[in-house]
Amino acid sequence: MSVQDNNEGRPELGPVEWGKVVEYHLWGYVAKLNDSGDIGLVDAVSSHDLLERRIPDCWPALGDRIKVRQLGVAPSGQLRLTGRQSDIDLN
Repeated sequence: MSVQDNNEGRPELGPVEWGKVVEYHLWGYVAKLNDSGDIGLVDAVSSHDLLERRIPDCWPALGDRIKVRQLGVAPSGQLRLTGRQSDIDLN
């Protein structure tokens, strides 16, 4: 999936998917998508709508089921995900 802009200049998001938190990094956490088995990164900026909740202490626990949407694929080939509720709620 590549990121494509809609008419409003925002990237088009993939569908809402369930995933499981499988790994932490200083810059975000990794989730494995249930249906496809793909692995993607939820970086700190995409982890929560509130700035003060974008810290590791506020991230979901390892093994937690989470809802995410695909943001696209980074130039490195890494799948990028968002866990922000505002993104999950978009139609």
